Formats: sequence, C-alpha cells, structure tokens
Amino acid sequence: TMKLKRFLRLRLILVFSIFFGFVWSVFGIVDATMDTALLSEGQEWILRAAWYVNYGCVLVAIALLWKPDPRAKQYAYVMELPSVGDDMVLDTCVSNEDEDDGVNVSYSDYRDDGKFTIGNGVSS
Repeated sequence: TMKLKRFLRLRLILVFSIFFGFVWSVFGIVDATMDTALLSEGQEWILRAAWYVNYGCVLVAIALLWKPDPRAKQYAYVMELPSVGDDMVLDTCVSNEDEDDGVNVSYSDYRDDGKFTIGNGVSS
C-alpha cells in the first residue's frame, strides 16, 4: 500500500542519515588522529558543515515525503461513532424557571445602589 511505501522511504532516509553520520564521524576521528591530516587547516570547516548538510537533507527529504497529497484521506484512520437513534440528547437550557435550586432570592434583596444582598436566604 501507499502508506507502507511512505514509511519504508522514511526508514531509508533515516538509515542513510545514520550511516552518513557514522562514516563522517569515523572520517573526523581518522583526520584528527593521523600524523598527516586528510584536510588542511583551511578545510576543517567541512567537518562541521557536513552535519548541517545532513540535517538539511533529512529535513528536505521528509518535507518532500510528506508533501500535501490529494489522496490523503486514504491514509487517515478515523473511528466513527454509529449514528443509530437518539442516544444522546443535549439540553441547552442552563436553568429553568420552574426548577427549584434550594435558594430563594427575591427582588426585595435588590438595593437602590444596584447591588444584591442576600440577608435571609430561605432553603426549601
């Protein structure tokens, strides 16, 4: 399938990157420990720059591997809920006038300064 092919290509990219890193590390160790250096003093920047090139290549390869695809719905794994009957009914009413919550607050608690006070809350 296409999904398997994509992940096999990702594995190939990562294995190649690890192999390149291993070979380049060995090259750097050999260059540092030999009596005569493989790279001259002006070329030592190549040892450090190769890691950035490796990172850039992996980044570009993965970006190309996961570019937008019109067949992307084939790769999606979506679990849909069955839509039989009215199993769940949502009540959007926050409060009901007929419902008694246990505290009675009357308009007599409203003062002229625009604030409410609850002096004698009556529980029913």
